[in-house]
Amino acid sequence: MKKTFMVVFAALILSIQCSVASTESIQMTASSVSLSKGNPLWMISSKDLLTSYAISQVSRGSVQIWTATSVYGESFTNDVYCELPSGERNDAFKVLDVLKQQQLYFSVARPDVDEINSYIGLYNKDGWCMFYGWGHGNLLKDEMGNWFPMVSLLKFDSYLNWEIPIYVDVDVHDAKVVLRDENGNVINTKWLDVKDGYVFYNRDFVGQNGEIIVMIKGGKSIVASLKDNKVYEVIGVPAKIDSSIDGVVRFDTNASKLVVNPKSYEGYGDSPLVRGRFTEKMWFTLSAATMEGEIPLGVWYRNVETSSVDDWQYLPVNNITIDFGSNTKTGNIDIPIGMPGTYEFRFDWEFFGPRPIDYYYGGGGKG
Repeated sequence: MKKTFMVVFAALILSIQCSVASTESIQMTASSVSLSKGNPLWMISSKDLLTSYAISQVSRGSVQIWTATSVYGESFTNDVYCELPSGERNDAFKVLDVLKQQQLYFSVARPDVDEINSYIGLYNKDGWCMFYGWGHGNLLKDEMGNWFPMVSLLKFDSYLNWEIPIYVDVDVHDAKVVLRDENGNVINTKWLDVKDGYVFYNRDFVGQNGEIIVMIKGGKSIVASLKDNKVYEVIGVPAKIDSSIDGVVRFDTNASKLVVNPKSYEGYGDSPLVRGRFTEKMWFTLSAATMEGEIPLGVWYRNVETSSVDDWQYLPVNNITIDFGSNTKTGNIDIPIGMPGTYEFRFDWEFFGPRPIDYYYGGGGKG
């Protein structure tokens, strides 16, 4: 039977260190500034602020170590976990200090070739990752034939997670980042994940030109600068909708006459739909000629409010007007409006209409 080698890690040493400048010889007057006043996203504008915030949120930590041939069971400790006592101020370095005192004990069947992998994670109270780090390498053999891990397996740098959960409000339902160029033009919009009151902020947005927008149920919102923590007031601007539908010509209520001149090129073009409203019985004259001079044969019309969309009546052109100055003709149709309502009109042309599709694929025109 092949022997399984047991490797004991006496202590896990983590490379995250914090140095504090001596204040014995420094005397100055400091003013207190609350960055979070009115802005729960105060930390988004710089990497150091975001790191400080993340450190202050860490209350848990864990370390794992494994190989391809690791055996899991009560005899081995492949991972350790710690959590700060309830009521103690959260701090990533406190968690690291506790983890450094832990001991790992794992197995490996092929110490001569197996790569050893290790991972550290530092988490907030709800289990979201704030920092992470990893190590990997092989075991080494001393003169006595004992296996021991490479230093890289024991020494971690913990990195700020690429997405930092920032608690804003339990009723947060949407968040996005608007990125701008140097002239203030919007160049991209990125939607952020939200869950249980947290907004997951990507560290790459720190200090960029743009804004973060957080929407909260009940109509509340927060708009803050990614660069300088400025909070923007959201104002309301009245807007009146005025929109039309392309290809439809509308006329005033109870108009007695309308002249329509569709655009035409080489005899081709789109015939418009004409629409208007009448509130009384009357005669309505509809006149038309394309920009190239073709006049319609007649017109189809219907009362929108009393007929179906496929129920149209037809009247032919009953007279033609000739402008001798410009030598142009216009076809006129006198239409009796027998019942008030909204009416639609469609022209009947002999030649005028859309260009054949084969024109765009190598075919010719009219001939």
